[in-house]
Amino acid sequence: MSSAPLRRVAALYDVHGNLPALEAALADVEAADVDLLVLGGDLALGPMPCEVMDRVLALGDRVRALRGNCDRLMADAYDGCPLPPLPAAVQASITWSARQLDRRQRDYLAELPQTLKLEVESVGAIRDGMTALELGTGWVHWEALFTRLFYDVRFYLLDVWDNRQFAGLQQYAGHLKSRLYEDVDRPRDQLDRASRLLEKILDCSNFDELYSLLGFTYILEPRGRLDAIPDHSVDLVISSDVLEHIPHAGLEQLMLDLKRVLRPGGVCAAQIVEEDHLRIYDRSVHPKNYLRYSEFTWKALFENRVQYINRLQHSDYVKLFGGGFEIIDEQIVVSSESLPFEVSKAFNGYSEEDLKAGVTRIAARAPL
Repeated sequence: MSSAPLRRVAALYDVHGNLPALEAALADVEAADVDLLVLGGDLALGPMPCEVMDRVLALGDRVRALRGNCDRLMADAYDGCPLPPLPAAVQASITWSARQLDRRQRDYLAELPQTLKLEVESVGAIRDGMTALELGTGWVHWEALFTRLFYDVRFYLLDVWDNRQFAGLQQYAGHLKSRLYEDVDRPRDQLDRASRLLEKILDCSNFDELYSLLGFTYILEPRGRLDAIPDHSVDLVISSDVLEHIPHAGLEQLMLDLKRVLRPGGVCAAQIVEEDHLRIYDRSVHPKNYLRYSEFTWKALFENRVQYINRLQHSDYVKLFGGGFEIIDEQIVVSSESLPFEVSKAFNGYSEEDLKAGVTRIAARAPL
């Protein structure tokens, strides 16, 4: 690939074996005269897996792709590996799609990298010596772990319930180490540093040893409050696919808590998925399927504690962050092409852009 500076980059996500949609998006990319196309994972699982893979492979070095969870599952199914406990219809879809692939297509999916350069670096939000907070750190602390490989950053790890899996974390770390030099776009000296640290991580036998090694502090707080973190002690707050699971009132309180714990000029960087999370159980429904339902119907039939989503839209998050922070950047990075159904009156106040938004990224700075 050319080393010339990139002026315009297009990002396409969740193709899911839909060749006509991919062709339409590629036509728009051509018209926009972009320097690079990024494909954000979940390429082939869908009705036309072979055709989509042939089209992607034909793009050559004009495209950089990331591996999504569905790409990994399809490679596993192709190899005959057991799939995780998923609904029978989902397992059948993965198995059928995988059987359509040839070896070259399977290898392409299996070898895709999991990461590209962290977006928050573009606003100068990470450097050695910082203190950071990861909201909703999950079972393997992935965002904090990956960041720590390249920066000497102390992390608070916050979650509302303890679903940590040490064996899973070690598996992820081992896989990353095996693919580090092929998959991660970093200078050689940084990759060498990360590799050495991964060796130490793999030598740990429990979370306590891991936290001592990396300078992590795990905070379990069922209310999601930040009371355990001192005032003005955090330089960076990151969250990935977390805020959509917090009720609106909880988000308002979180904004106040973040303003308290962030140092002046500290940065919040969040990725938020506005799509219907129940769609993971039925991929045939529209990504914004919940827009069909009134508040009463949604609460009565669909809302639950396991897969709770607040049904807030892009502009809601912009307003929440804008109330106490300076928004550095906000963008919709995934969007539906259309809404082929009647939207509930509960969403009458939103623009069409809002209603189609599927993934939002926001970077905001605390007041100086």
